[in-house]
Amino acid sequence: MSSELRIVIEDSAKAYLKKHEVDTLTVDIELFGGCIVITEAKVQLGPPQNPHHFEKYEVEGYTVYVFRTVKFEENLLRIYKKKGILAKKGLEAGTIKPL
Repeated sequence: MSSELRIVIEDSAKAYLKKHEVDTLTVDIELFGGCIVITEAKVQLGPPQNPHHFEKYEVEGYTVYVFRTVKFEENLLRIYKKKGILAKKGLEAGTIKPL
């Protein structure tokens, strides 16, 4: 079993990136909670402010920066457009592997 991260940028995300004329994105972590901390992946357009904290990948003509300590379930990072009536505009990333 390969431990290398596989990155898939879905068509919905590619359309979003094209609309915003962006070919670089950053997958970072976001922490929520107090006693119980919930960690989610957060996708931002453009490169990170501190690129030395990130791994850099080239995927289908896009540059994807991923925070170094983030691990995804099945080593798969899926990037897609947010869905649903209440979803904020933007992109989402796959499920982070629990510690």
